[in-house]
Amino acid sequence: MNSPETELFNKRRVLFNYDLARTAVRKAGQLILFEGFMDVMSAHQAGVDNGVASMGTSLTDEQIYAISRITKQVYVCYDGDVPGQKATQRALTILREHTQLS
Repeated sequence: MNSPETELFNKRRVLFNYDLARTAVRKAGQLILFEGFMDVMSAHQAGVDNGVASMGTSLTDEQIYAISRITKQVYVCYDGDVPGQKATQRALTILREHTQLS
């Protein structure tokens, strides 16, 4: 197993578009959490600049920590299909565990 220093990519830590969305998130005071990178790209084309994606994985503590560094308000915008709704419920559960986020 690779140490964290030698990993090139770790889905547990990555939020797609986090680096580009930080300024917009801070300005808006909120972050929109999408399920995948294509959702973020489509939203960006429609003028939504404060979106990031959890890369189709369940939301992790590492991702929550990154989010909490730039905002206290999160909107979950996952797919409306059954798997997306289940993922939404999982995301809301983990977000509720971090009481500093609403």
